[in-house]
Amino acid sequence: VTTASSLTIGTAISSLNIGTGNTLITGGTLTVPGTTTVDGTLTLATTGLKTFTGNVLIDAGGNWNETGIATNTICGGNLTNNGTTFTALSGTHTFNNATGIISGSSSISIANVATVAGVTNNGTLSVSTALSGSFINGATGTLNFGGASIAAVLTATATGNSVNYTGAAQTIYPTTYYNLGFSGSGKKTVSGSIAIGTGGTFNSSAPDIEFDGDYINPNATLLNAGTGGTIEISGSATQSIAGFTIAGLSPSAGVVTMNKTAGVATLTGNMTNNGLTINGAGSLNLGSNLTHSIGLAVTLQSGVTGSLNGGTNTTLIVSGGTTFAWNGIGSLFTANSGTVDFNNGAQTLAASATTFNNVIFEDGGTKTLSSATIFNDLLIAAGTQASLGSITTNTAKTLHLGGSGDPNNQGDGVYGGTGSAGIVNSTYFTSGTGEIIVQSTPGATRFVITGTGTQIAGTTQTITIKAEDALGNTIITYPPTPITAFTFSGAAAAPGGQVATFTDNTLATDNFGSPGTPYITFTAGVATIPIQLYGAGTANIVLSDGNITTSGADRLTVNVTPGPLASLTISLTSPQTSGTAFTGTNTLTAKDAWGNLATNFDASANHVTITSAPVAGTISGLGSPVSAVLNQTTSFEPSGVATLTGMVFTGPSGPYTFTATAQNPTPTITVASAPSNT
Repeated sequence: VTTASSLTIGTAISSLNIGTGNTLITGGTLTVPGTTTVDGTLTLATTGLKTFTGNVLIDAGGNWNETGIATNTICGGNLTNNGTTFTALSGTHTFNNATGIISGSSSISIANVATVAGVTNNGTLSVSTALSGSFINGATGTLNFGGASIAAVLTATATGNSVNYTGAAQTIYPTTYYNLGFSGSGKKTVSGSIAIGTGGTFNSSAPDIEFDGDYINPNATLLNAGTGGTIEISGSATQSIAGFTIAGLSPSAGVVTMNKTAGVATLTGNMTNNGLTINGAGSLNLGSNLTHSIGLAVTLQSGVTGSLNGGTNTTLIVSGGTTFAWNGIGSLFTANSGTVDFNNGAQTLAASATTFNNVIFEDGGTKTLSSATIFNDLLIAAGTQASLGSITTNTAKTLHLGGSGDPNNQGDGVYGGTGSAGIVNSTYFTSGTGEIIVQSTPGATRFVITGTGTQIAGTTQTITIKAEDALGNTIITYPPTPITAFTFSGAAAAPGGQVATFTDNTLATDNFGSPGTPYITFTAGVATIPIQLYGAGTANIVLSDGNITTSGADRLTVNVTPGPLASLTISLTSPQTSGTAFTGTNTLTAKDAWGNLATNFDASANHVTITSAPVAGTISGLGSPVSAVLNQTTSFEPSGVATLTGMVFTGPSGPYTFTATAQNPTPTITVASAPSNT
């Protein structure tokens, strides 16, 4: 049967039944107030509105066939598809019953779906373009989504349900999933936080996954990202990233890259991947009590400030080869209490100078050091050698040769292979002049200074100085012998000539930058000293004992701000004309007691009045509304200098002296010879 135009089923009949072997082809709009049952074929032709107010049931052998793109197809009840075919075009399909259920043994594919809150999918629904409204994926539901992003409020927590993102580049909806899958040709960007429910799974064959938020997964089986893809950890927020496995068929595949612009991402599960690259400006923390496996190399990218933290009691297994296994800028790595295990035959540590906690060299071959390296504990397994080249400044607290227990733990001393000046051990070291210095209690190598990051010129703060080794341990025995030649530096003198000072433990005051014999007492490797800073600007506080000098992030950076207003200095161009705005360069400069420009002086809270002598003429053009008074926040800010160009003095001709007076306190005033009025 083909309807010539619109068809509305009356309320007396209500339902629409298409029997086996029968076909109904619509010619316009279609309205069914009751149940629609399809055992034959329902062909929805033309663009007219199709409204199914009741339930729609497509039985076994039934066919739903859309040949016209309707403006909207509305389902007001349940949609159950057990039929042979379900063909939907790109028009919007709206499910507007808050208790509506999508189900059936046969899958349903619709390009554009809109729902109201409460609509639940218990079947297999594929949405290729858009999903909007509010959508619940029920326990037996599978949602396959191919659009750019889900606009609906998605609930996918039910045990057993699955959500699969199958399109090209897609943004993943932030929520808790049970079973989650990524596929298709484009990157999957997790812009918010996602979680996998207990007992759920997470699998991907997508070429790239980017995590900008948290990825939480409490399950023993973590993300399986397949073969050949990459994972990016990005964003600027603090993140928790559960573990994953991602394999690679080439050096560029299976790589995890930390691209964060700020903040710290901490791994909470084991990571198995081809390579690890640290980029960006954030930090990746390897987490606590985990084991990560890197099939090729760890790269600490040059030219960035991003960092890698070895985590707490975590092991990083690196299996890269002779080209490099550990590459880049070694200072971007913070060892913490982690272990790095180089376990794949001949390997090269090609990064610049690196400080490790525990390191294992194993699985035979030669492990080659390219730069001076610091180890807390170094274990060289049987059948493995270390190549120290010509580097004689490698250090370790403990050295194990052939095993991890006594008597294999070597004593303090200098070790190397044939050609070194130390204790020769050609079994575990290749020939060459390189050496490793083993010292179970090494001395201090750095001063770490902490204190307050802001200070007003002329005031005092007490700073803390810790004597530490390269691994950050406080050396409680520092100094091993008395030192009386400490020098502070890094703070500029004030414009008035006053240099920064510190008070040593004899209560004597000593100048920055002047080596002398001040006495600083370290107790268990820590000292506290008052410092007085006078020059406004940025100070980077440095301490030197002649051997150790504070550097880099170990310095204390202090923003020294000007002190209270102490003087005002007028500078005027002469002559000027009575009753006419001053021309030329005319300024009033505010300074503190140390000669720093009072860049923070606020005239709105401390008005400055300009007067004249010997005749109190009329002064205008300044401030508001009092024309002889500077009373605005911006009168002196941000430079500490107010402009008087535009000031008008009206009075008899002659020489004048102009005076500036602040309300509180009244500062020392420097006056300028008055311009002659003509």
